[in-house]
Amino acid sequence: MTGATSKLVVALLLTGTAVGTPSAQEAVDATGSWNGFHVGVQTGVTGSKIGYVQQGIPEFDIEDEEYSFADRNGIFSVYAGYDHDFGNRFVGGVEVDASWLNIDISPFNSGGFGSLFSNTYALGISSRLGYVVSPETLVYARGGVVGLYVEGEEGFDGTATDFLPAARFGLGVETFLVGNVTGRVEANYTLPLRELEIPDDGETFDPRNLAITAGLSWRFGDEAVPSTAHLPEPSKDDWQGAYIGANVAYTLGDLDFDLTTPGATVGPFAAEFVNAGVVAGYDFRIDDLVFGVEADWQLLGGQFFDPAQNSPLEGSTELIGSVDNSFFISGRVGFLANPDTLIYGKGGIGVIETTANPEFFTFDSGGTQTLPAVQLGGGFETRLADHVNLRLEGLYTHTTEGFVVDLTQEEQATLFPSTVSAKAGLVFHF
Repeated sequence: MTGATSKLVVALLLTGTAVGTPSAQEAVDATGSWNGFHVGVQTGVTGSKIGYVQQGIPEFDIEDEEYSFADRNGIFSVYAGYDHDFGNRFVGGVEVDASWLNIDISPFNSGGFGSLFSNTYALGISSRLGYVVSPETLVYARGGVVGLYVEGEEGFDGTATDFLPAARFGLGVETFLVGNVTGRVEANYTLPLRELEIPDDGETFDPRNLAITAGLSWRFGDEAVPSTAHLPEPSKDDWQGAYIGANVAYTLGDLDFDLTTPGATVGPFAAEFVNAGVVAGYDFRIDDLVFGVEADWQLLGGQFFDPAQNSPLEGSTELIGSVDNSFFISGRVGFLANPDTLIYGKGGIGVIETTANPEFFTFDSGGTQTLPAVQLGGGFETRLADHVNLRLEGLYTHTTEGFVVDLTQEEQATLFPSTVSAKAGLVFHF
């Protein structure tokens, strides 16, 4: 195995895709162009919230029941596009893509029912506009439309299919790794422009997806180096020492019921919410590798609802519970794709403060507990100014122990919350 090949393998393991990099200085010297066509692949995780409405019967005073169910799964995408360097550090372009999602929910499977809804693939087109924050690194926003191929249960054994139009918005970071190969990390949110309707069953479905992906691109343009107009001098930051930061995040959470009572709704139930947090850590650098440890606290505030599980009586609470805040200690390891850009993976252990609503469960068996959890993810960190870095990060968090509560079905249930989050923040290196 050659030296260049081994470096590509190391980078791929860190980003979750498969690529490596030469030294930071070599990356500056050997680059392709932001101009021209490109193709690529990416993979990651998708968190989904599927709004599900069972229409009521007004003449019998039966109201609609509105659920939010969750699923999370892997995603794999291929894409192709064209970019144009406008100068003055701005780059714009357009991309087409195809993604395989395998989203599937079976919230009533304890009652003997199978799949209720699925979203297997998506086809999209989008434009993006980016800003060259360092000679090799582009930070960009994305917007476009996508078609979601979906299926919903119809009747006792039928299936209704549709191709739902949806809007997609996202943020990403892309950087040159070696030659004309770039790596990217993206967070994209998909919102349908109309729902899947099944009139005969009185049902509607509203699928929303948050995808966190990492990928590799091959850029065909080699006639020029990336935009260099008015770029800052290379960073003096040696990626070693203490840092603090703050972030905002968009999170899709799910709450799983470990329950086997026939006819019970097991979910997982979904919540989507904006949250914020702070981070502090310390990095050590060895050549182009960076190792570090950090502490992270997030104020979450995600709430989960079930309109039917607790009681059919009017006025009964629908709030199951919430994830309130989290605290994690993580280690991270990354490599410098260039002097100003770090690509890293991270993992850690911590806790999620979880509340089970005492009014929802029998004998007031709810309350608040601090549940142990694990967290895995990765991201890009790139310099904006001296000592100030931009960080884009994707994280998956899962509790390792559940919250045991009592139900009216004469058995106990265990609640297991999980989250998929896209974070963007600023970090100050001392």
